[in-house]
Amino acid sequence: MSLNEVHTLMAVNCYPIALLTKQVLKSFKSRFKKDNKIRSLIINFSAGASLIPTPFVQLYSATKVYTNFLSEGLAYELKEFNVDVMTVKSYNLTNEIVLNNEKIPFFVRLATVTPEQCVKASLNKCTESSHFGAFTHEFLGTMLTCVIDMMPFEFRMLMTGTMGKKIKDG
Repeated sequence: MSLNEVHTLMAVNCYPIALLTKQVLKSFKSRFKKDNKIRSLIINFSAGASLIPTPFVQLYSATKVYTNFLSEGLAYELKEFNVDVMTVKSYNLTNEIVLNNEKIPFFVRLATVTPEQCVKASLNKCTESSHFGAFTHEFLGTMLTCVIDMMPFEFRMLMTGTMGKKIKDG
């Protein structure tokens, strides 16, 4: 990966979250003081890749870990201002064309949700600080995290590395 690609990945996945959060916090804190402690919500989108080290796409995974850590720290710091911080760690998002494509393996289609499904499920979970989005991803994320944590390191890297290589190679 070139230095330019690293910079682009950081510019897309890290900087906007930090900069936008800084901007909205000023107004959220002032709303809290002025308007009878109005509640505010920050929603950050991470990825399931933040939970499992994935060779060949590890920098992408690392930027998503950044999102998780930033969100968790902010959630703690902003409680006193009635600001909730939610992190959505979704897996594959797609559109109806992909979901209905018979060439894509059934399990992949089953584990894939539309952005609309993810957002709707996320908005129904605004009081949770961290979740995977739609039910399909909640199930997948919970199962993968449990199973992968029990695997020996070398096997885990072999399994996730195969997946990472496919993602990297397109």
